[in-house]
Amino acid sequence: MDNAEELIKAKIERLETATAVKEPDRVPIGIATTYFPAKYAGVSYENVWYDNNKYTEVGIKFARDFNWDAVSLHRSFESIPLGLALAGFDTELAVGVVVSSVLAGGASHDILGDVYSSNPGREVGENNESQWVIEKPVMNDDEYDRLIEQPFDFLMGTVIPRAYKNLADLNSPTAVGALLKMGQEVAKFPNFLMDFVGKWKAEAWLPWYYAVACNPLDTLGAFLRDFDKLSLDIYRMPDKVKKACEIITPVLATIGKVTGAISRDVTGSRRVFCPIWYNTYLSPEKFREFHFPYIKQIVNELIEAGFTPLMSFQGRSDHLLDQLKELPEG
Repeated sequence: MDNAEELIKAKIERLETATAVKEPDRVPIGIATTYFPAKYAGVSYENVWYDNNKYTEVGIKFARDFNWDAVSLHRSFESIPLGLALAGFDTELAVGVVVSSVLAGGASHDILGDVYSSNPGREVGENNESQWVIEKPVMNDDEYDRLIEQPFDFLMGTVIPRAYKNLADLNSPTAVGALLKMGQEVAKFPNFLMDFVGKWKAEAWLPWYYAVACNPLDTLGAFLRDFDKLSLDIYRMPDKVKKACEIITPVLATIGKVTGAISRDVTGSRRVFCPIWYNTYLSPEKFREFHFPYIKQIVNELIEAGFTPLMSFQGRSDHLLDQLKELPEG
């Protein structure tokens, strides 16, 4: 596209103006999606999940035909627990592992054998959406103290063998092989990222965000306890849940800032995606006690570091609007 640079500049200005709560030339349209581009292009979900060439090809068609102001295509989250466990050892390596499933596809699912997800063309049909279910908690309710006292040792030594079938025995040849293969996937990611972002920019497609900062309560629910169990924990052991959130928050904020810097340098976007899942299930009182303090802490750290949090409150949040007004403007 001959005028791609000019179009990208106009889109950035439109997005930044709207973010600053000023009036843009028109309302910007940004989209984060997973499956529709594949369906639109007539490609199976399995192909887009596992074939990075198809993923890029489908993305380019989507960009060409719709010309959104900003778009992000993401895939899954199964490598996040391993990334968190590595964060105490090597932040950059941890980030590489985290984004290896979010952006780089389903290879980590096959390599690690996670207990969370059922993916297209694997556990479900090639055109079925991925499913995420914790059938059995990977952290028991009597293990909060271990998470609080030695978070990284507990994650690596106890959670990881439970979360990934191929890492069940970390001293086994299966586990060593899986970790080596995972390292190979992580090593491929920077070149893949540069390649597909470059191709999308040539079509005047501005990547909306390729950075992520989860929050601690959702992390506990989605990866360690399951939301049903966590709903009981906040009544039965509230102090331990809050202490665990306090311990995890700085790690998640750091991952947000590191991925934010990578995304900014590669795409030009300062946005960091902040998914929030548990808000629908909490009363205003419980939201303020268990969820909001840590969300605010991460948001403020991102802003201080020069990033713009892109908040995604999933489900209903109308009962929380008075509290959400406390977040920084813009």
